[in-house]
Amino acid sequence: MKKKTCTGTRKGKCYMNFWQLVVDVTCCLFVVCSLYFLFQYLRTNINKRCETCTNRPALKLKWDFLKNVKQRQGGPVTKLDVERTKLTMELKKDVELWWKTIKAELLKYKNTANQIKSHEDMKRPMLREQYMALDIKMENLASLDEGWQKEISKKSAKKVEKIIDKFQNPKRCDEFGQLYIKVERCGFGCIMHDLTNKLN
Repeated sequence: MKKKTCTGTRKGKCYMNFWQLVVDVTCCLFVVCSLYFLFQYLRTNINKRCETCTNRPALKLKWDFLKNVKQRQGGPVTKLDVERTKLTMELKKDVELWWKTIKAELLKYKNTANQIKSHEDMKRPMLREQYMALDIKMENLASLDEGWQKEISKKSAKKVEKIIDKFQNPKRCDEFGQLYIKVERCGFGCIMHDLTNKLN
């Protein structure tokens, strides 16, 4: 019968590499797990908005500009864009504050519901003032686009006018049908032209 031979000996005793293997596997596992968590941490923090950026208005404004410039198609940033972004930031912050105030008041009311108190004790005037401030800021934000809105409405009115004129007064009435013209395709002008041509 053959005796098992050890892979290593130390002072005549059989030294097994089992513990060395356990230590090596543990170290490798630790390194792999550390790298995995490091990559996960970096991946989530790269896509996350910087907290220091949100606390400082200039950096937050820069972050919003970068985001908006990426979404736009490479157009230059104008003074109107800066003003719009500032107002949008203020509006978002105020909406969050208003929501937190309402939530706190409702929780307070829920906790004190057992002590017979009316809803009159809630800070309704404060909520109303915050609502009015939000409304004013929304109007200010909408007023920035007044020039753009007027320009678009003029373009739309001209386009509708051209379409109606084209349907009412076509270049060649003889290409359209006789008295059974479909009004939604051509219009009343074609019917009148067709009638006058028939009467001549």
